[in-house]
Amino acid sequence: MKPVDQLFSSRPFFSRLKRALILAGSPRRKWRWIAVAVAVVVAAAGGTAIFQRTRGAEVEVEPPQPALPATALAPMPQPAPAPAPEPTPAPAPPPATAPPPPPVEPKRRAPTGRLSLDTVPWTRVYRGGRVLGDTPLIEVPLPAGRQELRLVNEEKGISTKIEVTIEPGKSTAKRLKL
Repeated sequence: MKPVDQLFSSRPFFSRLKRALILAGSPRRKWRWIAVAVAVVVAAAGGTAIFQRTRGAEVEVEPPQPALPATALAPMPQPAPAPAPEPTPAPAPPPATAPPPPPVEPKRRAPTGRLSLDTVPWTRVYRGGRVLGDTPLIEVPLPAGRQELRLVNEEKGISTKIEVTIEPGKSTAKRLKL
């Protein structure tokens, strides 16, 4: 494959242009197609440049002229002064309030660990009625401490309970054959 063919085959635009040039037939027709393509590119570039120049042009606007001369306007009448308000007695001091409660410490999450569990045959794993997933389970976060899990595979008639101890911040791995 020639380098020119690689260039033309790698881009849809160039492949269409190549096909048009091949269909054009004689060398003169090919040059016409090339001239038309160059003219289109130059026209697009020129149009873009003109658009960019006119887009930033400033338009001068004259300030608005007043409709009437300033001497023709009548002065506005001044409103009558409002009567002075009557003096009010000083407000009573607010009643003593209880001191604010002490700041509440944010709740700390219980420490967690991770469980990886694999069973043969596969089972669906439940913890307290919540599905953890199907085995193999990999690095499932659980609260630290003793956890009771129920393993179920209805196809094989398996329903069993197991206890695992999850240590805080550590991973526990179990592999069971049921």
